[in-house]
Amino acid sequence: MEFLRLFFFVRDPTNDWVADGKLTPCFDGDSHTLMSVRLGEPLEKLSMFGPSENSIEAKKGELRYYSRGIIIDFDDGLTNTYIFIWDNCYFEPKFKPFKGKFLLKGKPVPLLPGIRENKVVAAFGEPYWRELCDEEATLYYEFGDIEWQVDFNSRGTLCSVIVTTPPLLADETARERAGCGLPWPPPQPRV
Repeated sequence: MEFLRLFFFVRDPTNDWVADGKLTPCFDGDSHTLMSVRLGEPLEKLSMFGPSENSIEAKKGELRYYSRGIIIDFDDGLTNTYIFIWDNCYFEPKFKPFKGKFLLKGKPVPLLPGIRENKVVAAFGEPYWRELCDEEATLYYEFGDIEWQVDFNSRGTLCSVIVTTPPLLADETARERAGCGLPWPPPQPRV
């Protein structure tokens, strides 16, 4: 029944969007923006990406751009999560690696498929917390109401960077599940 409701009665908000064929996606780590759009801003500011490559998921609040290695989550027309994928270890095999720009301190960070955790830490700095689960690591970087979750597979190579609000680790239960005994909020943003 849910499928019929989504198929017939819920509109894909990206149906009328026109893709910019020359677009190179750019995430600015200093402002936490994708194409200058901060989390919490209206989804339509990202219309340059064109229609979502999965209309059913778009109707549920998740824009999937398989060819770009990007997922954009939204709720009530406002962005709340950006996911950049380099290895689809947690995602559908359709996802290609993210080939856009990832800037930090105004300079490109060379994030490529196969990059190892130590290289990411060298570029981003020490995380607020490192969670290890079944030999897969997640690094948490906290910036007030924004959190980066940097995921690595069991081979120790980058899978994805999730930029989200509100921070998962702001929740005490989530911190306990992650084995994090550090105080919240963190003393100061890092990266």
